Amino acid sequence: MGIELVGDGLLIGGLAFADLSEDRRAELVIAIGEAPMRGRGYGREAIELAVSHAFAALRLREVFLRVRPDNDPAIRCYVACGFRKEGVLSRASGDGPMRVLLMSRRRAG
Repeated sequence: MGIELVGDGLLIGGLAFADLSEDRRAELVIAIGEAPMRGRGYGREAIELAVSHAFAALRLREVFLRVRPDNDPAIRCYVACGFRKEGVLSRASGDGPMRVLLMSRRRAG
């Protein structure tokens, strides 16, 4: 789904749940496209709305995401939205080792 600024209809990013599993887990994928739109709270608001929907309407028990370990602004946003760091995944790629921080948020109760 798109992330749109209310009032002017400007599409600034997108958000989706991927890999919905039978054990009621899903991966959150989000992107805010243009750099001037980042750091203004739009992503945080979209994440909070999406996670609330995931737990209430979709009845998910856990939402997880992957982020580059050096993306400090995104990590701060995810922590503010209740996500916790779970660990770092590493794999080889053509450009050398690739590291990804795994974060998750579980439904309360």
